Amino acid sequence: MAPALTQGMQRGIGTPQGLEALSKALSGGSHQRYIDQPDSLAGEDTQADGNAILGHLLGSKDASRALASQAAAQTGLDDSLLKKMLPVVAGMLMGSMSKQAAASGQAGNSEPGSLLTQLLDSDGDGSVMDDTLGMAGRFMR
Repeated sequence: MAPALTQGMQRGIGTPQGLEALSKALSGGSHQRYIDQPDSLAGEDTQADGNAILGHLLGSKDASRALASQAAAQTGLDDSLLKKMLPVVAGMLMGSMSKQAAASGQAGNSEPGSLLTQLLDSDGDGSVMDDTLGMAGRFMR
């Protein structure tokens, strides 16, 4: 699920509006709580927030459902379980990115491109996929 969310994020930041929206979400959102207070993941507001994140990353509920079904087919897990997990995974991904942005002192940066480039491609290899997946993986262990 994380690779699909990362790809959605990459598509979203391909436009100036998408890049600015993600930068604002990282600096102004309260996503860090999902990492700092893992018990907050069980709250009803986590599902709503995660679904909003999914809407931005994937574009529609149909895309989220398709992702859950695809993950179910690949893992053998029940797709209804994965549909419930997907908003939580999205919240954790945004939380880990937000926390990393704050830790690097970039959260208030008025240059969204520099924030996201540094945040999403921390090893400078030109690919944000490996960095974002690694970031999410550290917090999902």
